[in-house]
Amino acid sequence: MFGRRGKPAESRGVDSIFGPETMVEGVITGNGSIRIDGQVKGDINISGDVSVGQKAHVEATICARNVVVAGELIGTVRASGKLEILPTGRLHGDVFVSSLVVDDGAVFIGGCKMSHSDNSRPELLPSGNDNIETGEDKDKPGLTEGQLDMDKQAGDL
Repeated sequence: MFGRRGKPAESRGVDSIFGPETMVEGVITGNGSIRIDGQVKGDINISGDVSVGQKAHVEATICARNVVVAGELIGTVRASGKLEILPTGRLHGDVFVSSLVVDDGAVFIGGCKMSHSDNSRPELLPSGNDNIETGEDKDKPGLTEGQLDMDKQAGDL
């Protein structure tokens, strides 16, 4: 009844938290794991795990070991381990992963390339639109001002 409880599930193993009032634009790099509850626009290159919180809005290329999406993510994900999109999660973009879990109620619009990775950390792709088949840039419009050009994207996949 009065015993000490463990850490809440959302903060276990997290080295850095970007809170709900935090807005970051640029490149985030690190060796630990991060949780994003605010807004991020740019590139995220983390050796550990990335968690996108339920109220988060992220426009980024994410390169990490494992990625969990409970909020909104627009961009490319490269995970050497697992990508999990929770029921409240929305992902618009291409993913390159070893394992993919899309829960009931989750939204995933994009392409997926799955392969077993011998590397513990995937390499960050150059900026631009990634071709899901070759990893090279496509000559097609991508995300502008946080909006996905869904008509052309759906026609090209």
